[in-house]
Amino acid sequence: MNTDKLKQLKKGMKIKNYKVLCEFLEEEVKDGNSKKSQLKEWQKYFNWKQIKYSFKILEIYENKKSDEELLIKDEERVKKKRNGIYKIFLKKLIVDLLYSHKTETCKYEVSKSITQLFESLYMVNKNYNKYKNNLSDLKEEINVDEEFLHYFYTTTYPNMKNAIDRALKELQSERVIMYHNAMMVNTVNEGMRFATTDERSQILFLEYETLKSMNLKNIKQVIVQKKMKTFKRIFNNFMFEDKTLANVISYFTVYVITFHKEIGEVQNKLIKELLKDENIEEIQKMLNETNHNKILKNSKNRRNKVLKKYNNLNVDIFNTLLSDDFKEKNELSNDYLKKMDITSKKLIDKNFEN
Repeated sequence: MNTDKLKQLKKGMKIKNYKVLCEFLEEEVKDGNSKKSQLKEWQKYFNWKQIKYSFKILEIYENKKSDEELLIKDEERVKKKRNGIYKIFLKKLIVDLLYSHKTETCKYEVSKSITQLFESLYMVNKNYNKYKNNLSDLKEEINVDEEFLHYFYTTTYPNMKNAIDRALKELQSERVIMYHNAMMVNTVNEGMRFATTDERSQILFLEYETLKSMNLKNIKQVIVQKKMKTFKRIFNNFMFEDKTLANVISYFTVYVITFHKEIGEVQNKLIKELLKDENIEEIQKMLNETNHNKILKNSKNRRNKVLKKYNNLNVDIFNTLLSDDFKEKNELSNDYLKKMDITSKKLIDKNFEN
């Protein structure tokens, strides 16, 4: 690389095409694999965005990038692209869910819990919700220890929830939908309905008292310390004695999503145009496959990260040190990736639903 010519490159500069860029840098014009190798080498010196045939210079590096730095950059770009496709699929399926709901019920509002959305949007198979409160049966069925199953749910749940939250926020920003969270109660006399202000206030107070009685600061500690069953048992005891909640059997949070007929019809047409030859069933299948692969990819990254932290030393040495670290203990396990694959197939992959 001619360093004098490289210094003449400026951020924002637009160059007509590859051949002109070669002339500017006094580099040989190549084709095929030779051209690919040349472009890879240029990436060590500067970054660009290609718009059809032209090159827009984004950054010129002060120091030449190493092969390792380029690899990290490539992985980040692939991850960003994969996440972008995943989000597009998710937004399309949310709109399709709303439009289908309107067709079936003639209503312009959908109320679903986050776990109901996981299943409705094909992020998981039906086993995810079936076993989330019944890990002992799942343990027997797939021969994976209960502690690991708890780990699986605590790592996958927030990632999928965040993906849905981002998609909903974008759709709301585009004014395709409006949404908010609300509390639903299952009652003795009225069935399922939205909670009143008094009920929400009292549930809040009893949850606060439950945390205090357990000497915990927040719900996250309840989850991490695997004490959700204890939390629910203590809360239910409080609720049983509470007059305000005498009619309430259980409660949960839902997303209330509002849309409009005309917007729904326009979005439905846009979906058909974007999908082209792919029908909605294919998109559902692709999103499920993407989510399954994403979970396995993230698990490999987490394991590599924790192995690097402990310098790839024998993990048995750290068993006692990590006895209180629920997350790292699982990620350092020799059969961690195998258990992730088995569990993800059972709970996520639609092909292994039954």
